[in-house]
Amino acid sequence: MKHKFIDMSDMEVVSRGQTWTHKYPPNSKKVAKYLECNESCVTWVCPRGGDVLDQIPCIQCGDAMHALSLRMMKGKVAYRSFCNPSFLPWVH
Repeated sequence: MKHKFIDMSDMEVVSRGQTWTHKYPPNSKKVAKYLECNESCVTWVCPRGGDVLDQIPCIQCGDAMHALSLRMMKGKVAYRSFCNPSFLPWVH
């Protein structure tokens, strides 16, 4: 499965989640149900100087940040596990 890594050189952490320590990668279909109901592992990052609409949800795996897949972000909104779905660009 292909992952989108986030370059953190020009980003700042807004809210840090737990580091991912599970056997399967965070964008694996095998862990989708676990992540839909668990926001504790989601870290919110934002480009330096950005605002709330620029925030990106991701998961830290070791030293790398993985962007959440669009499928996973939509699933989290559907299960209302994000604290504020207005952070997401398709919810207005």
